[in-house]
Amino acid sequence: MNTSQLIEATSNIQYPSFAGKTVAQIATERRDYNESIAHLEAGWKFWLAEEYAWDLNQKARDAIYAKAWSDGHSSGYSEVEHHYLELSELVRNAL
Repeated sequence: MNTSQLIEATSNIQYPSFAGKTVAQIATERRDYNESIAHLEAGWKFWLAEEYAWDLNQKARDAIYAKAWSDGHSSGYSEVEHHYLELSELVRNAL
């Protein structure tokens, strides 16, 4: 799943409304929402690794993703992808 597909897919998942619901209902809906987002992001993380870090080991891929997410997630998925690309090139050139 590329970044455009991720953005489209996550925009189709509606954030739960909490008005008039019990705490248990809110917890269940929030858990379901978080699981849906996490599933999509896991597929996207795999795509990023295959697209930009195919030749790097898993430890490097995980470190690149963690740093890219930390630096870019507040600006959106496209920014995370941009950081991932730059970091994977940096690591590749350092090896």
